[in-house]
This record gives sequence, structure tokens and C-alpha cells, in this order.
Amino acid sequence: MMNMKSLIIFIFFSCFTISVFSQEEENDGADTVGISGYISPFFQITNMIKQSYFVGGTGAIFLDQNFFLGGFGTTMSNYFKTEKGKYAGNELDLGGGGIIMGYIFYHAKKIHPVVTLWGGGGSISISDANKVRNKDAYDDFLLINGTLELEYRPLKFLSMGVGVQYQKVSGLFLDGYSEKDFSGPGFYFNIKAGLFQ
Repeated sequence: MMNMKSLIIFIFFSCFTISVFSQEEENDGADTVGISGYISPFFQITNMIKQSYFVGGTGAIFLDQNFFLGGFGTTMSNYFKTEKGKYAGNELDLGGGGIIMGYIFYHAKKIHPVVTLWGGGGSISISDANKVRNKDAYDDFLLINGTLELEYRPLKFLSMGVGVQYQKVSGLFLDGYSEKDFSGPGFYFNIKAGLFQ
């Protein structure tokens, strides 16, 4: 079975391929109706148990000038030492991936708000000091994330966004912790490159 980091890489490159193909369709000819899209690395700061950092990528296609649909993958980037339960003192690793959909308001303006809904799944695992994963401390969960960002588009093919998010985790079981520990608000930053409508 594919592990979570492999899944994230697969989703990111799949979205990249879709985005590149869509841009080629746009340039095939004036009589061809092309689909535009983008790829985007992002950075998240959350305060789920303590301050945590996530990196990942999204890719999407525009279904019209405002609405987009695509996928995402994300993984924890900082060292996170557990402090409760029977796994206290070990390293926690968390990541996920899934589908995103969003809406851009006032898309023709250089600065505009964007609302995005992320939905998918993830996994959590515990490793000891030697980076050996504990087979009994692994669980899959559902992930829903809502993001409100302010996007600045200085060029036709480039935009940057900053915003706030709220993450909700469901179905996660880890000794000493609850789902509420991994749910909560955060801060979000991204750079998008692609062909915008």
C-alpha cells in the first residue's frame, strides 16, 4: 500500500501534469476552447497542539473565470515531539491529501478574495528517536479545511496569497490526544504559477 508521502508526491505531480496539459490546450489555436490552470506550493502554520508547520502543493484547473477544482498534498515539516500518552517523547508525523475547490471573487482585479474548501484524508504516525515507526501508533483520518485568502496577481501567470484557515480532523485516534487537538485555525501562504483566466 502506498504510504502518505508517496501519495502526496503522486497528487502533486498529477495536478502539475493536468495544469501543463491544460495550458498547452489553451495555446493550440484560437478556435480551440482551452482550460487554464495553475500549480502552487504552499506553507501553513497551525496551532493544533502547539505551533506546527506544513508544506505542500496544490494544482487546479479553472472551470470558468471564478471557479476552480483540483487536488492537494501536505505534510508536516517541523519536528513534533509528543508530550502525552504512552508515546510521549516520540516524534509525530502527520500528512494528507485530497481534492480542493474554490471560488475567486472579482477575478479581473489584481487584489481579490479567494475562498477554498479542502477535503480528503490523511495519516498520523509515531517514530522513535531512531526514526523507526511504531506499527501500533498509526491511524488514518478524514480532513476538511476551509481557507479564506487575499490574493495578489502582479502578472498574468503569477499570484501570491495570504490567508486564514480552519482545519477539522475526524476519525483520528492516538493515545493521549483527541481529534480536537488536531483541529483548529491557522495561517496560510502560497504562490501560484499558471495560466489564469
